[in-house]
Amino acid sequence: CFGCHESGNAISFVMKIDKLTFPETIERLAQRVSLPLPKNTSDKNYEENKKRREKIYEINKKAGLFYYKNLYEEDGKEALDYLYKRELNDKTIKKFGVGYAKDSWDSLLNFLKAEGYSAPQIKDAGLCSIKNENIYDSFRNRVMFPIFNIFGDVIGFGGRVLDDSMPKYLNTSDTFAFNKRKNVYSLNFVKSIKRIQSVVLVEGYMDVISLYSKGIFNSVATLGTALTKEQALLIKRYVPRVYIAYDGDKAGQNATLKSIDILENTDLSAKVIKFNEGFDPDEFI
Repeated sequence: CFGCHESGNAISFVMKIDKLTFPETIERLAQRVSLPLPKNTSDKNYEENKKRREKIYEINKKAGLFYYKNLYEEDGKEALDYLYKRELNDKTIKKFGVGYAKDSWDSLLNFLKAEGYSAPQIKDAGLCSIKNENIYDSFRNRVMFPIFNIFGDVIGFGGRVLDDSMPKYLNTSDTFAFNKRKNVYSLNFVKSIKRIQSVVLVEGYMDVISLYSKGIFNSVATLGTALTKEQALLIKRYVPRVYIAYDGDKAGQNATLKSIDILENTDLSAKVIKFNEGFDPDEFI
């Protein structure tokens, strides 16, 4: 470009536009044109591992559509009412793919088996558990939030109970395609905002979605864990500044202090949005 003097090739262009690493860019471009990648000599199981990850993405996508459909059926009425009471509309629900896991031990299991997947494959995606030869769904009677990686693949789920049972939130256990310490909720949406300079870091899925429904489009959340260095480095690819907006209670304040250290050690500018005790971002907005 004779104006800004930027230059490069297809690979460097995608790296800069999508904020990807070199290996990620090569893999994405190869997939786009159906070009097989050269064998990775440092990883003898590269192709096998790649297929295993892609199978998990495929199963999770089917599960996400199943959960979304459940939300608008009779069984999902309580879950849908809960979302409406939280002032979410159908457009926002669809944007984030929010759904409902039925109060059943095997509804998802039976659906995925009918789609041609085996119990070991479903377990590999973290969607079912096997105990004493009994196989059952990992999520039951929960509002379901698909978790996407930065490429838009469904890598896991978070589920929120509709009653007072514990745990209140349950995430997919770590799988071959999902590690909650290395991913950031909603970053796949936020990274596409033009000329974005900051993100608002909140604690949970509902905080992100509620803020989005009120016009705050650049919020992200950790996945049920304290902020990790891996998450901070991922955020740093896209923005130079983070506004921490954790809950105003003691636990939120302690988490804020820890997050400041991690962000500053990663050379991210850290600012804090302070709430009165008892308030969280969702309630405040």
